[in-house]
Amino acid sequence: MNVEMIVRIGEDTIITLLYMSAPLLIVGAVIGIVVSMLQTVTQLKDQSLTFIPKIVGIFIVLIFAAPFLIKTIVDYTNRLYSLAEQLGRGIL
Repeated sequence: MNVEMIVRIGEDTIITLLYMSAPLLIVGAVIGIVVSMLQTVTQLKDQSLTFIPKIVGIFIVLIFAAPFLIKTIVDYTNRLYSLAEQLGRGIL
């Protein structure tokens, strides 16, 4: 196990993390901006108004993105197991 392999594992981990968190973060940000615009237009100053739409929106996206998220984490885990197998055999 050398430095290049550790860096490659770290890069793969960060990319997988970004792929998995991006849909939820984007939806949360978009809903927050839309609710903030509505609050500005209607001059509502309630700070807790954004929480419920964000929670509902993220939950809906989580339901629809679950197959993608599961496939992504399973693929990542398989890559790590394959790498560990190669290390055990002394290939790397």
